[in-house]
Order: sequence, then C-alpha cells, then structure tokens
Amino acid sequence: MSRSDAEACVSPRSASRPLLVVAAASVLLLAGCSERIQGSPAVDGAAVSTTATVASPSSSTGSPAEPPQVDSRLADVEPCALADPAGLASLGLTGGSAESIGAARVCRYRHEGRTLKETFTVSVEIFETYGITDIVGRDIRPLPKMGSHDAVLFLEPTGGCAVSLAVTETSRIDNTAHGGDQQLACRFATRLAELVEPNLR
Repeated sequence: MSRSDAEACVSPRSASRPLLVVAAASVLLLAGCSERIQGSPAVDGAAVSTTATVASPSSSTGSPAEPPQVDSRLADVEPCALADPAGLASLGLTGGSAESIGAARVCRYRHEGRTLKETFTVSVEIFETYGITDIVGRDIRPLPKMGSHDAVLFLEPTGGCAVSLAVTETSRIDNTAHGGDQQLACRFATRLAELVEPNLR
C-alpha cells in the first residue's frame, strides 16, 4: 500500500484528535487566566495584593514640634514698667501704650522731634520665647555688656534700629526706634536699653 493510500485510510475521527487536544488545552489556559484576572496578580506563583498601603497619622515618623520654652521670670513683667518716668522724660518720650504683636509684648512711646528726621516711635519689646540668637535682622553687632546682660545692636527688616538685651538663652528685651535718621534711631535704642537694663536685675 502506498503512503498516499494509507493517508486516505485514516478516518476523519482519528485526524481530529490533535485538534481536540489543542482545543482542550486552550480552554484550560483561558480558565486559568480568567481566575487570575478575577483575583490578585501573581508573581512567581505568589499572590500580590493590589491594595495600596497608607500610613496612619500615628505611624508618621515625624514628631510634633515642641512649644517654645517660656521664661517665667518675664511672665509678670509689664513692658511699660521697665523704664522709669524720669528716664523716659529725659529722652523726650511720651505715651506708653501696651499691646501684643506676634510673640512680643510691647510698650510704645513717641518722640516728637523738631523735624521728621528727629521724630521716632520707640518701643520696649518683651520676647519670652526667643533669645538673641533668634534675632531676625541685618548688621547684627555685639555691644559691650550692659550691667549683667549681653547686648547686641541690629537693624530691623522694617528699617528701624534695635538694641537687644539677653535675659536667658531663650528670652530677650528689644529696645527699638523707628522713623527718622537711622543713626539717631540707634542712639535712642541704646539709651532706652540703658534705662531698661537696671530693672531686669
């Protein structure tokens, strides 16, 4: 029997068996794929969760900032009581109104000069939580000690001049003058600091 005759003798049923095997394998493969799609994606045979992990607030590595340390020695000190009336009069200062500005408790005075260059707003400012190392200003210059207190002079961002007296590492008294000639403002700030310092002892 020739090869062509043998091929002709093969029944259609036996010839379709490979096709059935391939079809069955395809069905099984599709079933497996559908199961994976419905579940979690697999990597190396292990299921991997698709849910994102969100850290709770309590698991944050950052700790809340501690509040600044308050100098209790200044808690009962009134800014308007730090310079005596005679000393204020010697500087030609009038007024004396107390207010709070940011972290400072302030007493404001006024010096009315003969000209605008000689006219100033002068202030005593108590900072209970910020020392002289926390000063924000320019041209910061150390001064000789005033009494028992370290002192620095600096120019404020707003254009005024200030002399700061260190009370502790985290507290200070600023004596400021705004307006008019800046050199004259620095003289007022220095003289005001000299009036205030004895009342800090």
